Amino acid sequence: AGVDRGPPAQQHPQQQNSSPGPCTRGSPRASRKDDDRGVLRIGRVHVHLGRIPELVLLIAFAFYVTRFSVQNLDLNYPMAVPFGFFAARQVQKLLLWMSGDVDEG
Repeated sequence: AGVDRGPPAQQHPQQQNSSPGPCTRGSPRASRKDDDRGVLRIGRVHVHLGRIPELVLLIAFAFYVTRFSVQNLDLNYPMAVPFGFFAARQVQKLLLWMSGDVDEG
C-alpha cells in the first residue's frame, strides 16, 4: 500500500515538470510549422518551392546533354537520357560543393 511506483510509464521525466504552454523554438512542432512555409506537400513527397528553378534548370541541362549525346556521340535515345540525368546530377553536386553547402558524412 505504501509503495511508490514513480512517474507513469507514458510520461518522460522531463515532461513531468513542464507545463503545457506555447511551443518553444526548439520543439519539433515549432520547427515543423516554420518548415511548412514554402513547402508543397503531396502525400509523402515534400517539394520545396524555392528549389523549383534549380530543378527546372537541371532538367533542361539533362535534356541538352541528352540531345548532344544523341547527335554527336552516336548514343541511342534510351541510353542518352540516363547519361543526361547523370551529368545534371554531377553538375548539381559540383555547385553544392562550390557553395560549401555539402553535408559532412
